[in-house]
Amino acid sequence: MLERGTDMKKSLQAGIKTLQRRALVAALAFVVAAVLPLLSEAAIKSKLNTPAGSGGSPSPAAGASAQKPALPKKGDIVVVVDGSDDQHRSIVESVIVQELVNHGYRVVDEKKMKQIRQSAAARKAVQLALAGDMAGLAKLSGSYNASAAIALRVEAGSPRENEFGLLTGTASVTYVVKISGGSQSTGANSASAKKVGYTEEEAARLAVEEAARLVSEKLL
Repeated sequence: MLERGTDMKKSLQAGIKTLQRRALVAALAFVVAAVLPLLSEAAIKSKLNTPAGSGGSPSPAAGASAQKPALPKKGDIVVVVDGSDDQHRSIVESVIVQELVNHGYRVVDEKKMKQIRQSAAARKAVQLALAGDMAGLAKLSGSYNASAAIALRVEAGSPRENEFGLLTGTASVTYVVKISGGSQSTGANSASAKKVGYTEEEAARLAVEEAARLVSEKLL
């Protein structure tokens, strides 16, 4: 009887430990299920939404060490953007124009900006300027009596699914500046970025916005 009682006690203790382990596992599973949705988005975006390049910093591009252009405070500035996607061009233009205004610069009025957006010659001037031929950009600036012209080109890669099941978009914005009334201009410079989103459109849009913002920091 004594041995039987000892065996029953051991069985009871083992059963209790098993139940305790199961309860602990269930509790941990509940905590993970409750907390993970709150943390996952922030953690994922914190990891993935960094400018392209090592160490989470913008990767240096050609001319990255160049000084900021001495944009004139007097007179209007022309902003012209080239690129294959209408929405991305619009995003870059909006970011750059807004930052110029925020820093006290004047941009040509909306009527002129609309003409520039619709001008194939203006976009061709951007392509030539980024290749080193500033004549077209100088002519464009002069036709609007602008004090300077900023030519930009935006390129965005196809967003790709990452390890978290979300989409990572990449984008780069290259630019050059021509100051009117002289030969002063900057060499081509650029900034690139990557951003994560739930859709291809969101990932690409956020990457373009970030690249444009980084360019504005180089300009102003």
